[in-house]
Amino acid sequence: MKKLILSFAVFSAMSGASFAQTRLALYQEFTGENCYPCSVTNPGLDALINASGNSSKVLMLKYLEPIPTVGMFYYQDRPISDAALSYYSVPFTPYGRMNGMVLDGTMSSPGHPGYMVQADIDAAAATPANFNISVSSAFNSTRDSVTSTITVTCVTAYTSTNLKLRTALVEDVYWPAAPADASSIYNVSQEPNSEKYFDHVVRAMYPSYTGTDVSSTTWTAGTTQTYTITGAVPNYVDKNGHPFVAVWLQDDAALSSTTGNVLQAAKSAPLTTSFTSDIASDSITAATFYCSNPNPTLTLSNTGTSAITNATIYYKLDKGSWSSQAWSGSLAAGASTNVTLALTGITAGTHVLFDSVVVAGDINYGNNNGLGTFIQTQTGYTFSQVSTGFESSLPTGYITPSNADGEAWARVWSGSSSTNIGHNGSQFVVYCDNPDYPHDISYLIIPTPTISGTTSLDFAVAYAQQNSSNNDELALVHSSDCGTTWTSIWSKSGAALATAPASPITGSGSSATGFFIPTSNSQWAVYSVDLTSIPATDLLAFRNTADGGNYIFLDDIKASNFPASVNNVSAATSIDLFPNPAKDMATLQFNLATAGNVQVTVVDVVGRTVSTVINGNMNAGAQKLQINTADLAAGVYTVKITTDNGVSTERLSVVK
Repeated sequence: MKKLILSFAVFSAMSGASFAQTRLALYQEFTGENCYPCSVTNPGLDALINASGNSSKVLMLKYLEPIPTVGMFYYQDRPISDAALSYYSVPFTPYGRMNGMVLDGTMSSPGHPGYMVQADIDAAAATPANFNISVSSAFNSTRDSVTSTITVTCVTAYTSTNLKLRTALVEDVYWPAAPADASSIYNVSQEPNSEKYFDHVVRAMYPSYTGTDVSSTTWTAGTTQTYTITGAVPNYVDKNGHPFVAVWLQDDAALSSTTGNVLQAAKSAPLTTSFTSDIASDSITAATFYCSNPNPTLTLSNTGTSAITNATIYYKLDKGSWSSQAWSGSLAAGASTNVTLALTGITAGTHVLFDSVVVAGDINYGNNNGLGTFIQTQTGYTFSQVSTGFESSLPTGYITPSNADGEAWARVWSGSSSTNIGHNGSQFVVYCDNPDYPHDISYLIIPTPTISGTTSLDFAVAYAQQNSSNNDELALVHSSDCGTTWTSIWSKSGAALATAPASPITGSGSSATGFFIPTSNSQWAVYSVDLTSIPATDLLAFRNTADGGNYIFLDDIKASNFPASVNNVSAATSIDLFPNPAKDMATLQFNLATAGNVQVTVVDVVGRTVSTVINGNMNAGAQKLQINTADLAAGVYTVKITTDNGVSTERLSVVK
């Protein structure tokens, strides 16, 4: 790309009649690729900015910042992002300035975009403007620079010692998929916030963020100046993606968080161009599963005007080296095709795939690169590989794909607490955050064991509702189509899943209380599911379906060739409690796999034992017990079947 020199052509001022000018307000947001609060705020912000009628009132620009950690786009635009961060003394992300002014300064987090409402946009646009601005922009013949013709007309006389005309190239950028290990590629700590699109991102500024000084002009009503500004287009900008040029007048001598200093803004029409030869690549999407035969694919698109017959695809996996693969065929203008990459020997887990496609004559490089993640699964694990208490790590084959909010099952530990939270007093567990993400579905992919004879899976669960209306569900599911659809083989939800009394969450933020954390082994229930009928090549997973309840914990997952047993109580599906609701008497039936000591108790909603049905040795086989409910008050109770190794629970409603 030839070196470009910024040029200014300033034409003589001329007089003209003063007239009222509608202001195009400028809203600048500071967000980030790795900022989770930003991903929560931005959908609402974007919807507000894009509401009907607002396109003539406000122009939004975004800067991708390194808060809390850096990302790919920040590295590309770092000089601009750093300069904007410093100019506005940005304290956090997401953060925003309207015409340079902080909105909602009386709030606890002034400048937070979540506080902005339609009235703020209306007020900013209604403020009389001192200037008119118009801008037209076009690529040069080789599309490696853009030239903008900007006309500024003074409406009301204005004097400043440091008036700047800022010019920016703006693009909507697309994050194809959140990388699981981008730290090995970009040397960053990547914690993607689940956003895939960032609209109106500032990608270049001409000559830089400092802008063009226009304070030497005597700005009286009717004064007009025309500026011709040329600057380089970064090669990572997609010239076929309809970028545009934004300009604004800003008084650097009058920056105030309460009054602002942006006097007027304008934007060009989208930059359009066509290429004889132009190819685009889009890697696989996030959380794509590949099972026994890993064949990641990418999509090649012809975004030029002539047919493409051959291309070279360069790709690499995680920390590996680049490989290349030739492609040939006939790809018509506007057409797309999927290409399977020749990858073999992929280990189980989440992987990042990078690709770049090259075709002769292509000069639009901004759409050539792709990035995606895929999850490689395997089956046929030994029982010892499947079995874990999570004490040392998340074992190989255990995979935690992100849900719709970018969250997932997570491994946690007891910390410095004197009470370990795990089953049988262990330190580490995995859990799902149901209170904060009340509508998410999260999968914990577990290694599928080699099914041989009678194969069972034992696991421990701890959970509390917030109230009786919460029906969070935990299910053990399997998939024969690599995760496209799942079939449940065991599930419990709501009161039937609860192992502890309800724990309502009150307050917010750091002052919130009521989050359920297991504090004793009696708050765990152990279940066992027969896996014998599951196809050996199926995926196996725990699926949490949140309904705004409380935390749910899993621990001590164990695969074995022993008959399904819940701490000597057979599979939970064999436990029967009826009638339910009960008035005077309820019948409890269950199976014991082996003889042993068994205690059956009835516990009320605050955890008190109100009745002991049996506490003694029982023989193996079918069991039937009568529970006297005549003396119990109406309400919901927990029937606990306790053996030497743990607890199984069923909920019982008593009516009068």
